[in-house]
Amino acid sequence: MSITNGLKKYNRGNETFYVLGENLYTEKELEAMDAERQRKDEQKGYEDRKSHCYDKWYRYNRSDNGAAYDRGVVKCVNEAEKFSKKWQQEDENNFFIIEIAECNRKGA
Repeated sequence: MSITNGLKKYNRGNETFYVLGENLYTEKELEAMDAERQRKDEQKGYEDRKSHCYDKWYRYNRSDNGAAYDRGVVKCVNEAEKFSKKWQQEDENNFFIIEIAECNRKGA
């Protein structure tokens, strides 16, 4: 799926701009912004999982439907053997999920 799907498009001379919010961006700028968002979301997933939690609200309220967040979670789980036995025991005993309140669910 293209980063520009669903965005209004304007041509100025030889350049094409897309409307996001109240601003105009080139496709290259949008791709850079999206890459940064994905990097941050992946880091958030990694940090959450390392803290023994999974944040459903954060995950399901991302423009990529949580794909980057889940990549971070998977990365953490795959690296878990590098963590101490204490971390692994705490994860087994203390893992929790941050649920989405019914009133905040999409379509509710």
